[in-house]
Amino acid sequence: MRAKRPALLFLFLALGWLTANAQEITGQIRGIVTDPSGAVVPIATVTVTNTDRNQVLRTLQTSSAGEYVAPLLPVGRYSVTVEAAGFKRFSRTGIMLNVSDRLAVDVALETGATSETVTVEAAPLEVNLQNAAVEGLITVHGCRPCAPSADSPNDWPDSP
Repeated sequence: MRAKRPALLFLFLALGWLTANAQEITGQIRGIVTDPSGAVVPIATVTVTNTDRNQVLRTLQTSSAGEYVAPLLPVGRYSVTVEAAGFKRFSRTGIMLNVSDRLAVDVALETGATSETVTVEAAPLEVNLQNAAVEGLITVHGCRPCAPSADSPNDWPDSP
């Protein structure tokens, strides 16, 4: 009986760890910044703004590989602005971040003065290319009852 206690303790700790990791309530925006030729742009300034609150949540620099990552962002609408010397300022708006999203916002900067701005409005549907998991939000409007209710014949599915 005593030999089973450590195994049970390990099992409970492992289940607790898995449960804690499954309760992620944030998302992530990441990407690569390139120039018109496709070469990466290191040390570009990336600003991530929550447009619901009109609040800048992250200001960071791209790595030597032109990459940036803004982790642990609360759910909401965002804009991403990128600035680098010798390039036009880039701004993408309308980015919708949901729970556990890992959105890729890659940026191709155009040559020009930083006083010029290229603005791109995000498409209504974002595609998560970071993993192969099937995810999505289900709203009340997107659900149909699985079984008709005897109280409401209007809920019955149409006959084929």
